[in-house]
Amino acid sequence: MCNTWFYLMIKATKKVGNSQRIILDAPLIEMVHLNVGDEMHVTVHEGGSMTFTPLRSVISPNAAAEVLASDGGATGLRELGLLESTVAVP
Repeated sequence: MCNTWFYLMIKATKKVGNSQRIILDAPLIEMVHLNVGDEMHVTVHEGGSMTFTPLRSVISPNAAAEVLASDGGATGLRELGLLESTVAVP
């Protein structure tokens, strides 16, 4: 099951030296599991909107299969193609 949450927040930029910053509230940071120092992929879209996507470690499908097997695994997951789509990152 996939849960999708949409939150609307209005944030103001703050000047820091020659740069600007946006402060994210703690509940938002907790919701997306961010930690200090996490890297973000920033995408600028047509029209000027931006998307920030946390970079996450991704393991290979074979490594994921090994982890599943060592923990007993899900009995229905046998095809590597299904596993690859499960661990893929957008």
